[in-house]
Amino acid sequence: MAHFAELNEENVVLRVTVIHNNEMLDEDGNEQESNGVEFLQSLYGEDTIWKKCSYNTYGNKYWVMEMQEDNFEKKVEGDQSKVFRGNYPAEDYIYDSENDVFVAPEPDEDYTLNETTWLWEQDE
Repeated sequence: MAHFAELNEENVVLRVTVIHNNEMLDEDGNEQESNGVEFLQSLYGEDTIWKKCSYNTYGNKYWVMEMQEDNFEKKVEGDQSKVFRGNYPAEDYIYDSENDVFVAPEPDEDYTLNETTWLWEQDE
């Protein structure tokens, strides 16, 4: 499944939705973000703005669920080539087009954005 965030004109996330990966395939069978955007615009309107996002990306790392004994444990994947756009967004996250990442809203003025993880850290 492919996840996409809908943005407003100020790059604020309005919602995140899921489409089937087949909706992103080009004529050669390769996934193209633009095809997913086109599909979503056909459903929600040509004036809507969409950016693909990764459900498994948080803190600029790619995470996987692994079975450990009787439960699942979230672990950082060894292959970090799958990291995509910093963080999986939620409503009110900001898409930073300059850095091509999603960032949570600033909690308050006592926080600084870590530009490696794209997470807010409380000032000491």
